[in-house]
Amino acid sequence: MGEGEQRHRDPNGRSPVTVRVMSFNIWLGGEQIEFGQVAEAIKAAEADVVGIQEAGPNLKRIADALGWHFAPGNERHQQIVSRFRLLPGQDPDTFVYALTENSTGFAISNVHLRAYPYGPHELRDGATSDHVLGLEAHHLEELAAHFDTLPKLAAAGIPVFLTGDHNVPSHLDWTGPAAAASEESFRTPFAWPLSMRLQGVGFRDSFREAHPDAAAKPGITWSPGYPPPAIDDDEVCDRIDYVYAAGPATTVSSQVVGEPGPQSDIAVDSWPSDHRAVVSEFTIVPAPVPHAL
Repeated sequence: MGEGEQRHRDPNGRSPVTVRVMSFNIWLGGEQIEFGQVAEAIKAAEADVVGIQEAGPNLKRIADALGWHFAPGNERHQQIVSRFRLLPGQDPDTFVYALTENSTGFAISNVHLRAYPYGPHELRDGATSDHVLGLEAHHLEELAAHFDTLPKLAAAGIPVFLTGDHNVPSHLDWTGPAAAASEESFRTPFAWPLSMRLQGVGFRDSFREAHPDAAAKPGITWSPGYPPPAIDDDEVCDRIDYVYAAGPATTVSSQVVGEPGPQSDIAVDSWPSDHRAVVSEFTIVPAPVPHAL
């Protein structure tokens, strides 16, 4: 069992179920390389529910290609496709419910946070740590409602997932051993505020639960290239796409989905994005969903 994992048993006798949750930035509507490969990547990952970033006008097209349900959103929030029926949450701009059976299920929230200024680029270009920490205030502001709402759901016994392209690394990756294994001189232990805050309000980084050693398993999602394998020589490659969990959910596994190569655990030919995706499998205890019919 990875650090921070929990075994959950339901006192009301509800049976645990397995769900696979995916975060996938599809790159400007998924049409930059081959749109059909977006659905193929989701199928290859054997995902049950996917937080999509950069869906543009194509969220319904993706859901239709899979025969799934979808929950629309705006450029920065929601945009979810799911084999499970989806219902609006009490704050539909922050989360929706996915029904696994009858009137029970889990909550899921999906975000795409601001890309610029990008902290790793700032450090690469000589910015001080204090300057970069100051810049990170904008990511904390973007998730202010999520910090308030989602932990309350978890505390009420509802499994909660937060997927997204956060456009910032994790403090769990910028460690001493990982820095020592890197050839980038600016990479040092760094307390990235967003991942620290998520950890502080009870969210668990499922990829790092499954793979605690960031030096041995970096899990890089940015970037396979734009388009793969074309990438700038000075690009800072990092893990910026996440599946977080809170409440009664136990991480079973977590994998990177991407182009054929050493960074991908699940390989898809004609990879359609400038991000790799991440899919995590969980055992959850579904909770009663308010207003489910």
